[in-house]
Amino acid sequence: MGFLKKLSARNRALLVITLLLSVLIPVTVYSALQRVSTTPQAATNTLSLQVSSGNGDAFQSQSGGAVNSAALYIEMVSYSIGSARYSGGFRFTNVTIPKGSTINSAVFQVYVYGVAYDDPNVDIFANGVDNAKDFATENTIVGRVRTSNSVSWVATNLGAGYKSSPDIKSVIQEVINRPGWVSGNSIALLVDGRSDSTHLFWARSYEYPTAGGSAAKLTIVYTPPTPTANIKANGSDGPITIAYNSPATISWSSTNATSCSVSPAGWTGTSNLGISTGNLTSTKTYTLNCTGDYGPASDSVTVNVNPPPKPTVNISANPSSIKSGQSSTLSWSCTDGTSVSITANPPPNIGTVGCSGSKTVTPTQSTTYTAVASGPGGDSDARSTSITVDGKLPPSPSSTRPSHPAASSLETLQLEISVPQLIGKMNLTVEINGVARNIQAEGHYSKIYSLDLKDTNVPLNQEYNLIITGDKTLIKKIKVVPQSTETKVAIDDLILGDINQDNSIDWLDQLAVVSSIASRSSLGDLDASGATNSFDWAILLTNFGKRGD
Repeated sequence: MGFLKKLSARNRALLVITLLLSVLIPVTVYSALQRVSTTPQAATNTLSLQVSSGNGDAFQSQSGGAVNSAALYIEMVSYSIGSARYSGGFRFTNVTIPKGSTINSAVFQVYVYGVAYDDPNVDIFANGVDNAKDFATENTIVGRVRTSNSVSWVATNLGAGYKSSPDIKSVIQEVINRPGWVSGNSIALLVDGRSDSTHLFWARSYEYPTAGGSAAKLTIVYTPPTPTANIKANGSDGPITIAYNSPATISWSSTNATSCSVSPAGWTGTSNLGISTGNLTSTKTYTLNCTGDYGPASDSVTVNVNPPPKPTVNISANPSSIKSGQSSTLSWSCTDGTSVSITANPPPNIGTVGCSGSKTVTPTQSTTYTAVASGPGGDSDARSTSITVDGKLPPSPSSTRPSHPAASSLETLQLEISVPQLIGKMNLTVEINGVARNIQAEGHYSKIYSLDLKDTNVPLNQEYNLIITGDKTLIKKIKVVPQSTETKVAIDDLILGDINQDNSIDWLDQLAVVSSIASRSSLGDLDASGATNSFDWAILLTNFGKRGD
């Protein structure tokens, strides 16, 4: 504990506060982390139902016979003799639970007829259909299809009045999961008396003289389905890597979504089996954003593009031997190039031409022609061909590469940057080859920031250290090789929390946040929300112990 003696009284107090906050705010931290979730959880809903018609409840002997829907009571008697056992049926209409919902609880309630009939010994099923019919239209209870799930209700001396069954959520979930279930359909519960010594269990029916007020009830608590989003590149969750100037296939799917779009391509639809990106020359991230009745969802996949390949070139002459005054045809072709430079020894040179072509030449003396192709991947190896005039040997190919325009410089640098947990705006400095530019990052989503470097000298096809710094972020360093005048670079997430700018996130940064909260200053405002609060503390706990490059 000797290090505490080296701290000022103020800093010792701040350290104590820091330790206390570490224990006291886990709920706040959790809330802060949830704030950046792209797929929020839907709230639970409660649906209260009651039998609403005379044909909505009935009972029947398990040995068959007539269905009784007119009595003032519903019998669900358990008895060792089959002819004395009864099953009750209760139909609930307009069950407005969306398909795909999760049933959290379901409680069946009946108004027990009296203390002489308050001993349930029953199994509770549901009618295993998409939309249950009333007991007049389908005039049977024992003959109806039952769910595979059931719940037993066994008790004695319940007393009169409304009494609740055990949770029957598994029974209701089975119906909601049926392929043909539609919100607003009806569910019928089938309550079978079990084989046992006499258990009398009666409930008031809809016809009981309370105008339906003491009919059976069903209370369901459920979570409606949130959307899901899934996007793939070439069938993979990614990231994937493809050859330069080649396409990838993007496909996506979703559930419980009403609309989806893919950025930056602008494609739409809740699903797609595959669509081509077109030929890509730089890394690109595709993000699927979906919305549904109960919230949004998103997913991303990154397609990395390999550096452009080095060009190749071929050149030939036909015929390769002529007499003075005769002509020959030079032919050339290249791959992965955009142009070819052809020199002659001795001159005159052909100059810069297209990637493939031919030209008739009439050299006055034996001549060697040398070709070099240029493209996004640099320059090819030199290739030569010779034309002999009057049998004299041509000079050797020049050891000097043909002259062609100097390599271009980087003009525009596009940076794809995200700063997780950032709400407002933050100033960043980007440095490459001794050139510094300032940008202003905004929000926690990934965005493209463009730097104009036309007035600088950053030659292409060279490796540079790209350094990104911010007032409250760890230093980010990556190596880049710009290969075109406009180059895009994807940057990993920048990490918030380095308040004292020592390129690490530790207890000193925690002290700074606590001090900022106490003094109501903006020093600890990591998320640029305009105030230092528990959200900033949550960011520190999330990133605690991390170090920069």
